[in-house]
Amino acid sequence: LRMEVLYENGNSDLQPNTNSLNSVLNALGKSHDAETAENLLNKYSKNKYATPNTASFNAVISAWVNKDSDGSALKAESLLKQMEHMYGNGVEIVQPNLSSYNTVLSAFARSKEASSIFLAKNVLDRMILMGDSDNCSVLPDLQSFSSVLSACAHSSPEEQRKKALSVAIDTFKTLHSSKHVHQNSYIYAIFFKALANLMPRGSERNKILSNFFKLACKDGLVSNLVLLQVHHACPTDLCRKLMNNLSRQSTRDIRNLPQEWSSNTRQQIRA
Repeated sequence: LRMEVLYENGNSDLQPNTNSLNSVLNALGKSHDAETAENLLNKYSKNKYATPNTASFNAVISAWVNKDSDGSALKAESLLKQMEHMYGNGVEIVQPNLSSYNTVLSAFARSKEASSIFLAKNVLDRMILMGDSDNCSVLPDLQSFSSVLSACAHSSPEEQRKKALSVAIDTFKTLHSSKHVHQNSYIYAIFFKALANLMPRGSERNKILSNFFKLACKDGLVSNLVLLQVHHACPTDLCRKLMNNLSRQSTRDIRNLPQEWSSNTRQQIRA
């Protein structure tokens, strides 16, 4: 920091503080210079005037996510684990918050790492465990669950798809039964996309898709985006069967379907 140089040269009014450090870290993050941001964070780790706090770590985590290169998600998670370790050892000013966790989860949702699905689920499980321990500040929200399902919806190595499918279904069921978070139609859409990505075509896939589509109807969360994903995932005859034997074109618009199927979406207005 130039402020530090001026301060060391005798300008006492320019003593760096945590706010000035965070301003620089945020600027580095926006320019995708994650390496410099992390180096700066480490340099000031024991500085008594500009001590890094939660916002400092979050800025560097965001810098890695913005960089969006190979290994970025793992770098972001490493910083989160560092925060958890420090906080566990009594450094309260670096307590991870919901933003810390959700930013890491968003990195895994976009990551091409083969293990990203399982690492994302591990982060989500830690959040749930901490929330159950009365640390309500990190209880997962809709974004948290959405990020894990998004990771499942992206390509996964064939040998891992069975385990990844279990992650997707478990994540959806955990959300569906949650007393704190209520799913929306987007969650159903990304979930159907994950099922289509992780399951081979056939009777078992059709059965699971049918069951969850019926649940979406019961929840009143069938949107046009949900219909689009169901059409991508299901054969034509199954789509028509699920949607009252309407024509394929008609089943692409919720206005042609029972109103209660979309009663809890933002697309309730009928023509």
